[in-house]
Amino acid sequence: MILIDPTVYFIVAAAVNNHSILVCETPLIEGEDAGMSEREFQEFEVEAMLSRFEQTVEYNYSESGVHPARLDEIIDENQLQELYHTEMNYPEVNGNATLRRLIATLYDGASEDNVLVTVGAAEANYLLVNTLVSAGDNIAVMSPYCRQVWGIAKNIGANVSTFSLRHDEWWP
Repeated sequence: MILIDPTVYFIVAAAVNNHSILVCETPLIEGEDAGMSEREFQEFEVEAMLSRFEQTVEYNYSESGVHPARLDEIIDENQLQELYHTEMNYPEVNGNATLRRLIATLYDGASEDNVLVTVGAAEANYLLVNTLVSAGDNIAVMSPYCRQVWGIAKNIGANVSTFSLRHDEWWP
């Protein structure tokens, strides 16, 4: 199976050269919410699709990261032995203090207390929207784009409009 995520407006499943292929993108909704009730839960469609298919496909062209490495590819036997003796514990929820301190040095006047390390952009998007946006607020979200911000804002009751960047009008 091959998983592809180009800019399309529908889901297509087909067989090509003995491979199952899934092409998926969430529908782009311009302007208003196309009739959905304000409090209807907005599933993050891309993650739902990936949760269903990303581990079972032969070729995954929707992934934005790199394929995971095996431990034996990145650490030697001595480091592996050290890893065996590492205590499994919950990390600091706002990020490792040393890492936050190092990040803070990149910004004048910042301290580790001004830095929050998240587990990827999805958590950062969730925290950002839930901190800055309230029910009834009006926000604009670029489309097409990762629909997390759109869905999170919709789920808290914000009025979400979309806009698109157009090379012939906006880009330098």
